[in-house]
Amino acid sequence: MTKRLLATAICLFAVLLLDARGLQAADGTVALQIKPLAMPAVTDKGYKGRMTMTPYVVVTDAKAVARLCGRLPRLLDAVLLAFEDNPVALSDPAADMAGRQDVLRTLTDETIGTGVFAAFYLVPGSVERGEGTEMIEVPGGARECQPIRGLPWIVQETAAKKQRAVSASEAVTSAMPSPSPVSGEAIAPSPLTEEQLLKAEAELNAEQPIRKPFPGAPPGTRTAKTSPVVLAIVVAGIGGLMMVIGSYIGYQVAKIRRERRRQERRKARRDRRAGVDRRNRSDGPPSSGERRLGEDRRRGEERRKAQDRRSKRDRRAESEEQPGDEN
Repeated sequence: MTKRLLATAICLFAVLLLDARGLQAADGTVALQIKPLAMPAVTDKGYKGRMTMTPYVVVTDAKAVARLCGRLPRLLDAVLLAFEDNPVALSDPAADMAGRQDVLRTLTDETIGTGVFAAFYLVPGSVERGEGTEMIEVPGGARECQPIRGLPWIVQETAAKKQRAVSASEAVTSAMPSPSPVSGEAIAPSPLTEEQLLKAEAELNAEQPIRKPFPGAPPGTRTAKTSPVVLAIVVAGIGGLMMVIGSYIGYQVAKIRRERRRQERRKARRDRRAGVDRRNRSDGPPSSGERRLGEDRRRGEERRKAQDRRSKRDRRAESEEQPGDEN
C-alpha cells in the first residue's frame, strides 16, 4: 500500500511539474494572439494569392504588451509590405517563419522600438480568440491583440504530456496488488479540478452543437436548403413561361392592328368608289334621333327586291361617259 501511494505521488508531482513548465513562459515572455489577416502566400507550384492566417506574437515581458498593442496597425502594415515581396510558403509555413525571425525583429524594432520582439508565428486559417489555450488579462491588451496563457501548440503538447503521465500513473497503480476488500471501496479522486472538468465538458458540447431550425424544435430536425440547381431550373422555367405569354400577347396585338388596317383599307376603297372623302365630310348633327336629313338611299319597297343596284353606279360605265361629256 505504501509503494502504491509513493508511486502515485511521484506521478502527480511529474504532472504538476510538466503543467507548470507548459503554462509558464520562459523569461517572463507573454504570448499575444493577433486578429486574422489576409496574408500573401505562394503554393508549392508557384501560384500566388492571399490566405487567411492568424498571427501569434511573443513579447519580452508584460510591459511590452501595451507598447505592441498600442502600435499594432503600424506593425501589421510593415509586416504586410514585407510579405508582399516574399509571400509565405504554404508548403511549410513553420520552416518559412523560422527563417524570417531576424527580419521580423528588425521590422518590430523600427516600427515599435527595441526590447519588444521575441518571436512571430503564423497559423493558417482563422482561429478564434483563446482557442486551444486560455485568455489572460494583461494591462494594454485588446480584443485584436489578445494576451494568452501560452501558444496553442505548446499548450496542446503540455496537455498530451500530462495525459501520458496520468496514464502512466494509472498503469503503475493498476499493476500494484489490490488491497484487501473492505466494506466501503475508496474512489480515487480525479487529477483535474471541478472547474477544469466543467470547462472540458463545455468544449466537448461546443464542438458538436445541436442544430435547431427554430426555437423549441426537436433534436435532429434540419433546415431544408434549396439546391442551386433547382433554383436555376425554376428561374429558367419562369423565364420561358414569360416569353411564351409575351409572344402570345404580341401576336394578339398585331392581329388586332392588322384587322384594323384591313378595315381602314376597305373603307378607303368604298370612299374612292363613291367619290366621297370621309375625313373631309361634314354632314352636321342629326336633327332628330339617329336619322340624317335627306332621302334614304334605299326605300322601303326596294329593300326586299332582288336587283343589282351596283349596275346603276358602275365605275366602268362612268369612265366611259366622262370622255364623251368632255368632248
